[in-house]
Amino acid sequence: MRKFCKAVLLSTVAAILIAGPVLALMYQAPFTIIEDAGVDYDMFPALVGAKNTFMAANGYMEADALDTRVETLAGSDKPHMVADTFTLAAVPVEANSQTNLFFTTGETDLVSMNILEGYKGFITIPDAAALEPGNDFEFEFQDAYLNTTAGASKDLLAKSNLLVHTGAVAGEITAEIGDVPVIWTEVAPQLNAQTKIHALAVFNAKLYGGTRNGGRLFEWNDVNAWVEKAPQLVGETRIFSLAVFNGHLYGGTGNLGNLYEWNDVNAWVQKAPQLNAQTTILSLAVFNGKLYGGTSGGGRLFEWNDVNLWVEVAPQLVGETDIFSLAVFNGKLYGGTGGSGKLFEWNDVNAWVEVAPQLNGQISIRSLEVFNAKLYGSTAGGARLFEWNDVNAWVQVAPQPGGETTVFAITEYLGGLFASTGGGGRLLRWNGVDAWVQLAPQLGGETSVESLAVFGTGLYGGTGVAGKLYEFIIVQASVTAINQTTGEHDVKVTADTVNLEISIDGDQPDHRRA
Repeated sequence: MRKFCKAVLLSTVAAILIAGPVLALMYQAPFTIIEDAGVDYDMFPALVGAKNTFMAANGYMEADALDTRVETLAGSDKPHMVADTFTLAAVPVEANSQTNLFFTTGETDLVSMNILEGYKGFITIPDAAALEPGNDFEFEFQDAYLNTTAGASKDLLAKSNLLVHTGAVAGEITAEIGDVPVIWTEVAPQLNAQTKIHALAVFNAKLYGGTRNGGRLFEWNDVNAWVEKAPQLVGETRIFSLAVFNGHLYGGTGNLGNLYEWNDVNAWVQKAPQLNAQTTILSLAVFNGKLYGGTSGGGRLFEWNDVNLWVEVAPQLVGETDIFSLAVFNGKLYGGTGGSGKLFEWNDVNAWVEVAPQLNGQISIRSLEVFNAKLYGSTAGGARLFEWNDVNAWVQVAPQPGGETTVFAITEYLGGLFASTGGGGRLLRWNGVDAWVQLAPQLGGETSVESLAVFGTGLYGGTGVAGKLYEFIIVQASVTAINQTTGEHDVKVTADTVNLEISIDGDQPDHRRA
């Protein structure tokens, strides 16, 4: 591998692949490398375009391509690999020469490809648990030719948890550890027999939780326990929603749909009683300098009068019984419904307007989140992720993950969209295209994580069954060697549980850390 990067980046060699069926084999094609620049290569990595996906789908090669070879006419195998639209080989090439090889299929299966799975001049280690770098590792690249001029970043090594690259800024070689997850960790056990943490909110640099089975307010002590900051008030059993508004912390209640304000010390204070027989304030949101609540028992929208009453500003629409979630998007207020999982837009005066009907049988939109300038909704009835098309419909962008039934909460964290589930109390992250990816499995006997909040550097979840608090932290770090010249370098990247280091040609260069 000593000349791999150099050959890729300096070569003027042309590689040609021409199909030509041979009866003795399933498929065979000439693989010709012409060197006309007067340069010897100890090992030249040649890459050619090939319709390998089509060939596998139509029986010309096995799906894993392990029956393929790049070989001489005499049958001497050369290192190679097969990607979806590329075939690669690594062979010695003499100056001013023509090297004739053959790409063949139908051979005895290889145990694995001879070249690590990657192409275009960088190395990609297959994604497997045994090969994850973790937080204690060392990678070394000898005689790697690196172009450190400014331009599109050029990857030397790409791994799900590690990236080594050049070219983002002139003269820099950067190693990045990103998205190294720590699984759920319990940081607060059950307190005072509360069974669920329905809502989480950050207020005055502290993390708070609203509970079920007593309608209490808990404050996390930042270490290992909940501390009760407000007991039950007038029989309300649930604090289903929390919001910060005008320097105060508010809670939407269950049983009678009240609005509570915390006195900042030790008690709830009622700020709005029940209105129009609504049973729960499922969601709270601040919009245009006012506090709004979405209700259960009629799917209505309430506006607080800033003193002592709710005012109804949107009645029930098309039979939807709940407004589970509220979000502000592009200057409008939206509600995710229960009953048929619709999306409503408030007309800013006195009514809901339906802007997305039910999709794929989902029964409710449990959470709404604005992410990358789009509005997303998570569902119950299949734990799916929907993206609104900005006009009149939901578009599904992630199907049900395993046996999970509900995605209770979605929130942005470290540039990604994260979700917590019911059914197994898992933590998921959207892959940005079409699927959920599990980051943390169920912990203990908690079957749901009902709420999420970003607090400090961590992501926190309030659980169902025993009202615990879970913590999830993703480590992100980078180290950059500066003032590096284009050319051959020996690059070593090392990490332990505390430090991430990069050395160039055996020396510790000037660094910049993040």
